[in-house]
Amino acid sequence: MTQELSNNDIVIYAIFKLGGIEKKIHTEDIAMECFKLSPEKFSWTQSKYFKKFPDKEIARVTLKNLKSKKNKGPILLKGRAGATAVGKETDGWRLTPEGVKWILSNQKRIEEALKITDKPVKRPEVSKIIKKLEGEKCYQKYLQDGSLQNVNKYEFTDMLLCRPDAAPEVISKNFQKLKAQAELTQDKSIISFINECEQVFKELMIY
Repeated sequence: MTQELSNNDIVIYAIFKLGGIEKKIHTEDIAMECFKLSPEKFSWTQSKYFKKFPDKEIARVTLKNLKSKKNKGPILLKGRAGATAVGKETDGWRLTPEGVKWILSNQKRIEEALKITDKPVKRPEVSKIIKKLEGEKCYQKYLQDGSLQNVNKYEFTDMLLCRPDAAPEVISKNFQKLKAQAELTQDKSIISFINECEQVFKELMIY
């Protein structure tokens, strides 16, 4: 049923289905969802276990390869599996802005291959994202001026719900989440605004 789909297709779709635009999704949750979507691709391979138990390692390797800079295409997801040396939980994955664009272009193809006939995966409520951005002072100034020339870093970081002196990693993380949500709206004005923010305030972030 899913032979025409790659492991990459199924993993990215699983993250999307589990809400990976809004939050981090644990590796084990992704592995289980992949198994539900395609047990023939994500199960133990011995005949007595085949399609009976999910294989976390298949999902983990696919996630790692998708994240790798050796991947010739755009980076579609961000995250890591496992915990730190001191045991702090760091496991979790979310879609990047490029990942959101990718899933919007491929959702129908994947759902047709999976023969999903009940209800396709619902996207997070776009109207709420648009309403939130429309209420931001940054965006209002952008619409009025056609640029960010009158927007300062305090207004920019306020939009990201962090302090202007926050670590670049924190600002980058919050911005990438907002950028992913902006891609989801498919609103040209909002996407243009976010892209310009990325250029104007790039010195506050880390890549």
